[in-house]
Amino acid sequence: MDAVKRQGLIDFFASLPTPTLRMAVRDTGLVTEDEFDGISKQEAFTAEKKPLSAEIVDRHYDRHRLPDLLHAVGRLIYSDDIYRNALAPLIAQLCPADDNHQAALAKRAHTLPLKDIGPFCHRIQGNICVVTANWPGQPVKFGTGILVGENLVLTAFHTLDSHITKLDRQPIPGGRLFAFFEHIGLGAALDPDEEPPKEVLKVAFAEDWLVACCAHMPDDGAFLKPSEAQKAQLHEHLDFALVRLAEPVGRYTRQFSGGERRLWWDINKHCGTYLDDERIIIPQHTNGLPQRIDFGRYCELESSYDTSATRIRYNTETDRGASGAPCFNQRFEFVGLHNATFRPDGIMLKRNQGIRADRILAKLKSVASLLAPASLKADVPLWSVSNDPARPRPILGRSQLLGWIDSAADDRKSATEYRCYIADADGERVGRSFSREILEAARRGKGGEEPVIVLGNGEQIPESAEDFVKSLAHQLRVPKEEFDRFPQRPSARSSLAPDLLAPSAPGGGGLYETGDLDKLEKWKSEDLPSWLGVAMHRHPAAAMAAVAAPAAGVAAQEAVRPRHHRVWIVLDNLHRVPLSSEVEDVLAGLMGLNRPEALPVNLHAMRWLCLGATPRVLLPHRPTVEKLRPDAIGAAETRAVLDCMIASNNLPAHIAEFLHGMVESWLKGDDPRLKQTHLRLQAIQSHMGNAAAHFHEKFRSGARG
Repeated sequence: MDAVKRQGLIDFFASLPTPTLRMAVRDTGLVTEDEFDGISKQEAFTAEKKPLSAEIVDRHYDRHRLPDLLHAVGRLIYSDDIYRNALAPLIAQLCPADDNHQAALAKRAHTLPLKDIGPFCHRIQGNICVVTANWPGQPVKFGTGILVGENLVLTAFHTLDSHITKLDRQPIPGGRLFAFFEHIGLGAALDPDEEPPKEVLKVAFAEDWLVACCAHMPDDGAFLKPSEAQKAQLHEHLDFALVRLAEPVGRYTRQFSGGERRLWWDINKHCGTYLDDERIIIPQHTNGLPQRIDFGRYCELESSYDTSATRIRYNTETDRGASGAPCFNQRFEFVGLHNATFRPDGIMLKRNQGIRADRILAKLKSVASLLAPASLKADVPLWSVSNDPARPRPILGRSQLLGWIDSAADDRKSATEYRCYIADADGERVGRSFSREILEAARRGKGGEEPVIVLGNGEQIPESAEDFVKSLAHQLRVPKEEFDRFPQRPSARSSLAPDLLAPSAPGGGGLYETGDLDKLEKWKSEDLPSWLGVAMHRHPAAAMAAVAAPAAGVAAQEAVRPRHHRVWIVLDNLHRVPLSSEVEDVLAGLMGLNRPEALPVNLHAMRWLCLGATPRVLLPHRPTVEKLRPDAIGAAETRAVLDCMIASNNLPAHIAEFLHGMVESWLKGDDPRLKQTHLRLQAIQSHMGNAAAHFHEKFRSGARG
């Protein structure tokens, strides 16, 4: 490997987020966690991570494991188009295939379109769960399950077999049985005896939890060709269990605070035909760890040995704890339930095994009505900025802001009203700065990196054009070398005495001749925005170009793609300290108000929230303006919030009625805070938050065990 390729690899790995790099290295096993942390601590705290990246590249190259590392990264970053396009030429150069491998690829199924993979992964991750089973004081057995009804999970029988009677197939009382959803991020294996991370939903099995089952086959996957006796057994030993949970989690929203419902997977849309080398996709929780996914292939030869036609074999990777994970084909249809390793006579063939979907569905005909697809409305409006059930913070009367956020996230909408929102209000404690928390909550879990940049909260917004743009750049983590290219302010030319050239206003200005003024205006409205637009993207683009970039036209096109799908910029407390005229000029340039055709492509991703007042430069351009009036918050607003909370948490109808009556009665009461404008909003929010926390604890947490 020559120096250019090596440097390109180092630049690429340095551009990755640290958690992604850590997970990729963990997959290959050549750098331990302690070594990773040790090398990291020796470096300065910068975004580059160059020494760590160099060590990772050299160690994997020396041991001929660079292809493994690159593919490990690919599995983690496939949904990010910038990183994916940077990785593609590296894989093409450093993961060569011989002629036989190329021939094998030619007969395989088509590659999967990214536009379909992303939605599938997002949808399925909310339906996959960790299944844990143990007796008090005994070791925990882990499995994987898939939510197939509002409170039904399909998993492997052998994970639960010690909790089911041998003769009449009834659940044995007294066991500790749970399902854990949303175990997605970085973290350790779950322990059912400990409180899970707050983002993880822990749900107990119902008392009558066993709905249907088929026992597992002795020595399943351990023989090559079944005997006649084994063939008969295989039909009756399909190793699945359909279990009922204590809560209808499919009706809940995935976030406590609202948003999309979890719903459940319609396994009736299954597929019973298989083609050699067709893709097999398995989302799974190995050993109770956070959710992973692998993309493998159906193996026709190994599957053909099963003359009972009840098993499929594939080369998709799994590990202990993956039993019960669903298998999907390349059309994302349910094709099987993973249950074993295929290791005939102890020979490691590097194949795994699942139970055919059509065989399982045939056994579930008697309960088919329970597996009907979800008919619920998919989304519930956001009603709290906090996702912590113990400390909800309701959003009252801010439907205009929530609607603007949804519109602003639509790439097709480019008018100023969709790119700029104003929260205008008089007085204090009216919800002005709360707008930022609403924004962050509304974009939570939407996918992609969407930074929220805040200026004016805690310190004054800079008054000079230079400092304003540099403040944005620092928060966007623009690499320090880009600041060496920062456009210099045009200098004034005059025959006047030097002391008369001193700046006459914050941020400079002084006495300029006509030509100098033209240069100054261009510098503020064009040069500075252009610098920021290029600087936001140059760093990751350089990593892509370092190693044999694709054709020039493609490279040029990718180089101007926005690094961030969306950037939200909040300018707070404008009612106290308005923007300087110079910063307003820069703002006009960053938003392309006067010359939208000249706006750098990366700046199209910016959305602006001005809290407290409308900058004068925006007045002619019709931004979205919301007048905040806490004294107008009453029964209609509180009822809307309660309706969303009730729908999000699936509270019973009689509780919903009681909650509405309780809050409306309180609003008509004599609480003195309700008559004081600066206390009213906070009082209503606190009262409703306490009610929501109480009823969540009573009607949901009690079922989790």
